[in-house]
Amino acid sequence: MSLLGDLALVERGEQLKLPQLNLRELGLEHVPAVPVDPTALPDTLIKLGIRQKQCEQAPDDSFDTQALLRFLPRTGTIGGMVQFYFVFHFSTPYVPFVPLSGPEAELFFDDAVSNQALIELRRFVIGFVERFEPDTPQIWQWPRLIET
Repeated sequence: MSLLGDLALVERGEQLKLPQLNLRELGLEHVPAVPVDPTALPDTLIKLGIRQKQCEQAPDDSFDTQALLRFLPRTGTIGGMVQFYFVFHFSTPYVPFVPLSGPEAELFFDDAVSNQALIELRRFVIGFVERFEPDTPQIWQWPRLIET
């Protein structure tokens, strides 16, 4: 059974629900499904391709305004851009999602089941990062809070 096999918009009354990626099929029994927006995947893949080309650009290359603007986020409005820069500049340093002392440390739930699900999710993140970037896995680059 494919993890993405059951992707379809599910209608609940008047409300539409995003498709979900069922993580239980990966052995993460206590982790809920993750919402997936298949309509955004093509745009994401295009932007990842552009980002790859940007990363290949030599650091000593000169930039014109158009080239420089490709590195900045497209927030849609000046207010959105100011908010992005404010959060980026003034937010406190992040706490990594996977603690430096290991996935079993710094458990913050009150019950054992939730803490076990957190440990499983952290191990999944570690495994994913190690498979995605086996030469230089950056396990601790992911922040614990979504605000950073």
